[in-house]
Amino acid sequence: MRISFHSPLAAALTVVILGVAGSAAWSAAPDAGRVEAIATMLPEASRGVGRPIDDRAAWEPVAKSDEAAKTIRQAESLLGTPIPEITDELFLDYSRTGNRTRCQSVIGRRRSRLNALVLAECLENRGRFLPEIEKMLLATCDEKTWVLPAHDRGLTNFEGTQITIDLRSSAVGWTLATIDYWLAARLSPPVRQRVAEEIERRVFTPFELMV
Repeated sequence: MRISFHSPLAAALTVVILGVAGSAAWSAAPDAGRVEAIATMLPEASRGVGRPIDDRAAWEPVAKSDEAAKTIRQAESLLGTPIPEITDELFLDYSRTGNRTRCQSVIGRRRSRLNALVLAECLENRGRFLPEIEKMLLATCDEKTWVLPAHDRGLTNFEGTQITIDLRSSAVGWTLATIDYWLAARLSPPVRQRVAEEIERRVFTPFELMV
């Protein structure tokens, strides 16, 4: 399997932005003093964006708002309903007709579904949305590719011969990592492991090989 960035142009721009084009600086050992200076800036424990569900001092004031009640009602309406499916036929729609809307609307509904369930669980803190959240996480991990159909014009991601990074795949990786940070041990170990493996395979490894 060949793994690369979304396009040669994007890869080249990234190299220029990082300031490593045409130099051996990237492969050189980092300055020990600089490493030590950066280390002092880092927190002792890993952190993500936002506050974990266990930080009730952060979530409880928000949970009392009308918007929170609306989010919980939205999540309740999703329980027991089928997850919108990204079928092969739907993914291939763009390559056959040039229509982006049909598949991307389903992708958007899946994203909104997961977001609503996670927010509702963090607001309510009762555990009743966790089973559906885990189903959505695994469904996301089971997708053939996280790349949008319009960004996979050669269908190499769809066919599994290449893994590239686009805005959607990186956003999915960020979202799943944030959910894992927020819910942490509320999620089952197998689900957390699968999420970590897919982020590594679909985002981190392709990026590391690109640079």
